[in-house]
Amino acid sequence: ITVITCLGVDETEVLADFSCYPNPTDGIVTIQFRQDISEAVSIRILNVEGKIVLQEELQNFNGKYSKQFDMTQLESGVYVIEVVAGAIIQTHRIVVQ
Repeated sequence: ITVITCLGVDETEVLADFSCYPNPTDGIVTIQFRQDISEAVSIRILNVEGKIVLQEELQNFNGKYSKQFDMTQLESGVYVIEVVAGAIIQTHRIVVQ
């Protein structure tokens, strides 16, 4: 008898190759990641107070994601880019000059 224990999904299969650039930025930022499992994904940009200032929702997303977000209308400062897929949350801080 062979017993194989599976404790869960490897995080790299859910959100991989997550990057945000350039950092610091003058307003246009590119967000990229790869999603190997078809799942709903939320991309949020939050200010230092935790308020969502930009957001995109993807339903049943699977594959490579790359999009430029226009942050030129936002005040200079530090923002958090948050990508949520299922129970996995990845974050990056970005500085808008």
